Order: sequence, then C-alpha cells, then structure tokens
Amino acid sequence: MNLVLFSESIYTAESAMPIEGFVAIQGNRIAAVGDRANAACWVRDAERVIELGNRTVTPGFVDCHTFFTGYLLLSLGVDFSGITSDEDGIDAIHNYHRQHPEQSYVFGHGWEAEGFKTGEDNLLDREFPEMPVVIFTSGRDNCWMNAKARGTFGFTPEKCYAEMIWRMMPYFLNEPETEQKYVSYMKMLNERGITSIKETTFDDYYGFLDTMEKLETNGRMTVRVAFMSQPVGRGINIEHG
Repeated sequence: MNLVLFSESIYTAESAMPIEGFVAIQGNRIAAVGDRANAACWVRDAERVIELGNRTVTPGFVDCHTFFTGYLLLSLGVDFSGITSDEDGIDAIHNYHRQHPEQSYVFGHGWEAEGFKTGEDNLLDREFPEMPVVIFTSGRDNCWMNAKARGTFGFTPEKCYAEMIWRMMPYFLNEPETEQKYVSYMKMLNERGITSIKETTFDDYYGFLDTMEKLETNGRMTVRVAFMSQPVGRGINIEHG
C-alpha cells in the first residue's frame, strides 16, 4: 500500500524541533520525508492520503527490554481460561494431548489459581505420572505442575519466573506454531509504534535464532532486533556473543 501522511508536526529525529510536511510510505517502508511542496509526485501514486493536522508523526519507537519467551506463555499449549476445577483441568489436558500426540509434555496458559477447586491433592501426578505438565497463570507468576515437570525442568510454582524456566524453553521455542507466534508478537509491537527492540534471550536461545533467520530471509521481519543474551543454564558464551 502506498500512503502519504501530511502533518504540521513531523518529528524526524534529525533536529530537536518537528517540521511541517509529508511522509510517504511504500508497503511497510518510509520512502520519503519532506516539505509539503515536494509531495506531489508521491500523492499522484498514493492509494491513500491522510491529513493529520497538528497530530505528531514520529519514527518508530525502540523497546529496549522485551521477552518473546514471556509473550509465548500467554498462549502456550492448552487454554485454561474458564476452567475452575482440577477435574475439568485434567479433562482439558487429556483432550489437548490427544490432539498433539507427538508431544511428550503438555504446557498451558490462563490458569486462574484463585478459586480453583482441588478435589484431590495428587490428582495431576496420578493422571500424568510420566509426562511433564505445566499450566501457567495469565500473569505468569504461578503455575499448576506435576512432580514429573518439577524433576524435568527444575523449578517450582513458587519460582517459575523467566530465569528459572530455561529448561522448558528448548521445547516451546521449537514447536511448529512458534514461528507464526513470533510474527504475531512483532505485529503486536508494530501496532504500538515499536519498530526496534532489544530482545532478552537466554544462553544461545536454544535454536530459535534459526527460526528468526528464516523469517528475515523470507522478508517477514517487521522489527529490527538487537539481542541481549543472559546466561542462565550455562556460563557466558563468548563465541555465541
């Protein structure tokens, strides 16, 4: 889509004061910025022209502390929204696992711990003694998990913050749908005016950099990404850095 924006307040970041003029956009790229008098050739080919008056137009914003791994937990696996008892939760986990027989684990999101009715303290362990199960709250600050998950991933519901769940990340970062979820993540950022991010990753990002390179090769990256790698499961990896 070719778009031209006119505004009395265009902040170009080249000077402290905004200018009056136009911004021409082709597809998802800024093609030109200048005085209103120089906009004719861009207007001629535009599919849409918007007069913004004194509303400010700026370059994209930079978010310098983002976590895709945290964003993923909002939609990971089985949806527990509206599930209010352990028995219904067990049924939801069984249904999800039947739909995803290739997975040797079940993760989930949207668990509401407050008011969740528990009829049997060890029901989750009894139903799934050999398969790790972790269901996160919508705030990602608590989780319902079985003993197999605690042993496999090395954390507890009391300590399920980002730096503690790193053993889970190789699993959910490499699920087939994670690539599309990164596209949705970028769209969410773009809708908020963010075009550059500093992504906080862990160790060597457990293979997900290959997915990001694939997105870049296919022209599907809509943010500029700088990385900060935080060592959690291993020591500092200078070669990776």
